[in-house]
Amino acid sequence: IEKMKKRFKLHFGRKLEFIIGLSLTIFLVFSIFLMNTIISYNSEKNYTEEKIKIVNETINENISKTLINIDEVNKSIFLDEKFQNLAEKIYDEESYLNTIRSIDETFEKGISSSFHSFIKDIGYIPRNDIGELDISNFIHHGFNSLFDIQETMNENFIKIKETASLEIYKKGQLFVLEATSEQKSNNIIIFARNINDIRPSAFNNQLGIGFVTVNRLDLENILNYGLAIDGLHSYINNPQGLYFKSSGIDNINLDNEKYIIENNPLDFYGWTFTSVYDTSYIVKSMMNDIVTEIIVFILLIIIFIILYFLIHIRNLKSLFYMFDKFSSNVNKKLAKIEEVDDEEVNMVIKAYNDMVEFNNKLNDDVILEKDKALQNQIQKNEFEIKSLYSQINKHFLINVLSVVHSLVNLKEIDKANYCLENLSDFLRYSLNMESESDFKSELNSVVSYFKVQSIRYPKISYTLTYDEGLDVIIVPKLIIQPLIENAYVHGLKTKKGTIDVSCKKIDNIININVANDANNIDKNKIDEINKKIQSLNIDTGEEKNSHGIALVNIQKRLKLMYGNNAKLSLSVVDDKIVSTINIVLEESGDTIC
Repeated sequence: IEKMKKRFKLHFGRKLEFIIGLSLTIFLVFSIFLMNTIISYNSEKNYTEEKIKIVNETINENISKTLINIDEVNKSIFLDEKFQNLAEKIYDEESYLNTIRSIDETFEKGISSSFHSFIKDIGYIPRNDIGELDISNFIHHGFNSLFDIQETMNENFIKIKETASLEIYKKGQLFVLEATSEQKSNNIIIFARNINDIRPSAFNNQLGIGFVTVNRLDLENILNYGLAIDGLHSYINNPQGLYFKSSGIDNINLDNEKYIIENNPLDFYGWTFTSVYDTSYIVKSMMNDIVTEIIVFILLIIIFIILYFLIHIRNLKSLFYMFDKFSSNVNKKLAKIEEVDDEEVNMVIKAYNDMVEFNNKLNDDVILEKDKALQNQIQKNEFEIKSLYSQINKHFLINVLSVVHSLVNLKEIDKANYCLENLSDFLRYSLNMESESDFKSELNSVVSYFKVQSIRYPKISYTLTYDEGLDVIIVPKLIIQPLIENAYVHGLKTKKGTIDVSCKKIDNIININVANDANNIDKNKIDEINKKIQSLNIDTGEEKNSHGIALVNIQKRLKLMYGNNAKLSLSVVDDKIVSTINIVLEESGDTIC
């Protein structure tokens, strides 16, 4: 068995002639198979499309004729002088019974006519002397259960009355509704219209509402003609939103690209007929031929391999040795291969060994350079971050110490101590050179800062709201305090007003807003500052305490640490200047990505 395996392996060596021959054979056979399949598919598709076209035309014609016939029955009964003369006598007590009997006979003839056998009910709701629909004198012949006049809130009467009152139907256009019935729920369709007087003496006066009803299944059975073709379904839409469909269409996903959908307008008040064909049925009808062709395809490939096996008998052990060694080097550091007795194979092995030696050396050099570049970038980022942090507290510290000095001179020792205690808490946090902190510590430093500033600016109040879920989330340190400082120094120049700080977590985004009710809002200036923030541009000619410098400083830190996942911007909301920071969190929710 082992010997047979070796012989089998030798005859299937990766020889050029075997690969070319096998490839050409596969290509030729596959091309023939593909061309034949395409021709067969197109032929079957054209034949199917012709059948679908004929069936769709038949359905379109039948459904249009049926709908037009319904409309004609409605018109022939209600838009007729004889009926309208009878309708006028409904409120005549002497002739009331004869009038009702005559109208009922007219309806009965309309239902019993063989040409209109699909009509199940004909009815009339008159209007009284003041133009209101009079349900108590409702007359119909057909389904009693649909229109029970004992029920003052009959759902079908309500539907007809509300739809008839719409402006588009007041001139007598036919409208369609789905009736409600305990026995045949959702199967009865009502075709109704406002009856406008056609008699010259009272032309265009509204006499009431006339309607005919049909069974939904009668209409949908016409659509079922298309089921004669496997995979073909159809449905009808109308302006009232009703939906008539053939059997089985509920299991179809109309968004699937394998369906061919064709829309055709019907000659009836804006109705549309749509056919849906599942193209997979074309392939199903060809499946027997395709299976036969695949079997022939496989047999031809097997015949070629057997012929090659019988013709080519060569010893390829050395070649397979080389292939095995090459394969063993996959997914690990390349290693050299020992040479064999075959001189031709040794030439390949020697070239491969030289390549391995060069490649390994090159990889080591590349890895070393990448490590150096990465370390340099990390050191550069850390230096820039520390440099930016060092600029945060200078002016604030000087100003606060000046305030403390003034308080001591004024002998307001309690206020001075209060100010120094909170300043100490703030500096203990801010002078720590760590670049990140938990959100709770960040907010505590904000509170300390507010308390210090409340001594300097007693007429400025503040509010601080935040989600408790933010406490343990890690954020960049000192990103809120500079925004508050800008609000004090640049926003509330009158030294009177309110600063509102809001911190929220929405999904995986931290939203920080610092708003102040400044009375000197310059929207052009805000747009200019936003451009500087996003471009990280600080004009060297600006004053050191310029409004934009602190904001650009924050944006630089965010950019260095988190790339494009953190952004700072200014806006005007309800006459307030709002500084906003949005930071995108990682999926774990406890660090910044």
